[in-house]
Amino acid sequence: MSSNQNFSRQTPAPPKRPESASSATSSATAPPPPHTMNLPRQNQMPQKRPESAIPESASARQMQTPAPPRRQEDEKKSEDKLKIYPSVKTLQSAFLISIKDYKPIQVSFWEDSVNSEVSLLRDLESKEQIIYKNDEEYTSPIVNITTCQQDIICETENSVYVLYAKNIKIVEK
Repeated sequence: MSSNQNFSRQTPAPPKRPESASSATSSATAPPPPHTMNLPRQNQMPQKRPESAIPESASARQMQTPAPPRRQEDEKKSEDKLKIYPSVKTLQSAFLISIKDYKPIQVSFWEDSVNSEVSLLRDLESKEQIIYKNDEEYTSPIVNITTCQQDIICETENSVYVLYAKNIKIVEK
């Protein structure tokens, strides 16, 4: 090898386009650079489009489609069922018990307790209590009962149950 050879390769620069041609083609085909696009900032929800921004054909289509008629039975059912949920304080307390004792939180008897279909069954001989709905649906013996606002937190051997306290009946057998 001769010492005169140059081993470094240089890549040729891409050919430059004329100024007028590049501006015409880039604006027609290429999207705008990211810094000029209207993107939502971090931790900022995208804003809702104003009604005037909806195409006229879409808003006309929505107005032409009538809403399905509601049945009277559906309205009665929704009025009869008053939705009652556990309080935040109750859920926090149940969550703390669940973490401390490593037990799952069960809400399987919540709706039944709101509808007065669940009772606390106390056995007089063994002094054990269980959450009882029927012969097929009941819990393991209750270890601890805590009242929190309008709710009851029952800790059983296996789980933590949240019940609505106002409708719970205590039955002794």
